[in-house]
Amino acid sequence: MLQQALTWAVMMTSSRDVYEHLFDAHGEKITLWFYFIFHSLVGILAGFMGWSRQEAAYKDAVLNRRLQTPFDDRIKPR
Repeated sequence: MLQQALTWAVMMTSSRDVYEHLFDAHGEKITLWFYFIFHSLVGILAGFMGWSRQEAAYKDAVLNRRLQTPFDDRIKPR
């Protein structure tokens, strides 16, 4: 999850910096640290959401595997 956050932050901050230097030379300049921190937080959120989705898929796969075993009436499907 942290790798996802840092990768996202570096990619977005660098692309935003290049964009500002090429096309927005007269606009307000916000420091690179602000963009890096903002995109790091967005990357952590995206990584957490992806991780949660994969955990849910794993739990469903384990539950479905258990449901396929015979003589087990205790586990109910979702």
